[in-house]
Amino acid sequence: MKKLFIGFALAAFFVACGDDPSSAKDSPISSSEETSLSSNEEKSSSSNINSESSSSNKTLESSSSTPAANSSSSSTESFSSGKQESSSSEVESYFNPAISYGEFLDTRDQQSYKTVKIGTQTWMAQNNNYVVKGYDNSCAYTYLDSDLVTTRDSCGKYGRVYNINSAEKSCPEGWHLPSHADVETLISYITPLSKGKTAQALKSIIGWNEGEGTDLVGFSAIPENLNARNFFFTYDTIPFVEFWTNSSVAAGANICFRLFAGVDTVEISAMDNILGKSVRCIMDEPAAPIKSKDDLLNPDITYGTVTDLRDHQSYKTITIGDQTWMAENLNYADSVTTPSLLGRSNCYGDSLKNCEIYGRLYSWTAAIDSVELSKQGLNCGDHALCEMPENVQGICPEGWQLPKLKDFQTLIQHIGTKFTDYPGLKLKSKVSWKAGGNGTDVYGFSLASADHKDAPLWIAESKASNSGDGYVYAHYFNLSYNSDSQGFSIQGTSHKYSVRCLKSK
Repeated sequence: MKKLFIGFALAAFFVACGDDPSSAKDSPISSSEETSLSSNEEKSSSSNINSESSSSNKTLESSSSTPAANSSSSSTESFSSGKQESSSSEVESYFNPAISYGEFLDTRDQQSYKTVKIGTQTWMAQNNNYVVKGYDNSCAYTYLDSDLVTTRDSCGKYGRVYNINSAEKSCPEGWHLPSHADVETLISYITPLSKGKTAQALKSIIGWNEGEGTDLVGFSAIPENLNARNFFFTYDTIPFVEFWTNSSVAAGANICFRLFAGVDTVEISAMDNILGKSVRCIMDEPAAPIKSKDDLLNPDITYGTVTDLRDHQSYKTITIGDQTWMAENLNYADSVTTPSLLGRSNCYGDSLKNCEIYGRLYSWTAAIDSVELSKQGLNCGDHALCEMPENVQGICPEGWQLPKLKDFQTLIQHIGTKFTDYPGLKLKSKVSWKAGGNGTDVYGFSLASADHKDAPLWIAESKASNSGDGYVYAHYFNLSYNSDSQGFSIQGTSHKYSVRCLKSK
């Protein structure tokens, strides 16, 4: 086996999973005081996550990807100018002749791509070759006779490589960068068809080790070898290809899925966002109509029920570990009985239907029921910081309370504190999230939101502004469509977020 050693600038990959579980993606609305709190995730300098089989002896997640760094798009044009595109016959040779492919024209640059239906999903059967303005989306490299060869030919054949910022802008309208959930759906579909040899089923028939790729479903993944990455270590010249997903797991790290020569199964890993990787776009699926709040629940879970005696609305409940949560967002709106609500709650988009399905949005002052707290001698609210009692009922029904930070941390502890436990993925509803961002909802927490992007939930704790101006910020917990993790942050108390009630002990 030939060995290749290439010395370039090294961009070390240390995924910060301990003190910053909330990235910009995890915070739906920012403030000048926004900050992240620890979720006690395991720190790791090697972020290999094997969903099936490991090939960690073949690769190291410490690499630099200069081609995908921010730069003027004009550099890309000069990089690949004066060369011929790869011949159509050569590209066609990588497709499975037994598969009926579709075709998509990207009107942004008039490039055509083969497409393929796999189960319920439609994928591009070629790597994306779109140039994202403002980024150097270099052509993929290939390894031939100990030489790195890069020409415009490789763009037509292998597509381009992207860092995560450009990858998220690279897919055309009607398509998106796949989520981790999208990839798991793909793997679940092909596992029985391929008798567990999922990577073989995705690899092109030619280009890999002889007889290795079966291209069973027409995904037609071509090996790219070094794939425009700079390495600073000895590396076996084993063909492989890596693809981004839009699912983050920690600040600065996203999930990718990888195929290696000699490995029969798909590898799932977290990688530094600055690295250059290929993109396979997946077609947006028409969202199933959400007609009622029950549509957000996991049909495989047995829920309990609680009725709010104040307005006789019923909510599904779920026990996770030693906690019992409402499995739906609160929709209580009686501002006569609860004066704290007056002028401090509304429906998303001012649509009552959104309230019925996703619950109401409340300011933090309303959520903690500041009027009731004032009767207890506690001046808490928009511009008042107070030490609240251990249990804060807030606007929750009798016997329930607004969760504290430690309550959400207990929930995450039960799921697992490492980012590889994917707590965000497991707590999100299976439906309604945008761009393939649906969760697996394995615990029945079934969190979703009316904007389909972020689902922030108020926490019964606040802090004063660091600037000493008397402003008060409140803590919140959040799940996002493009994250498999969870976020803890702070926001001004006048912002309106959802409420999940926790059963009092």
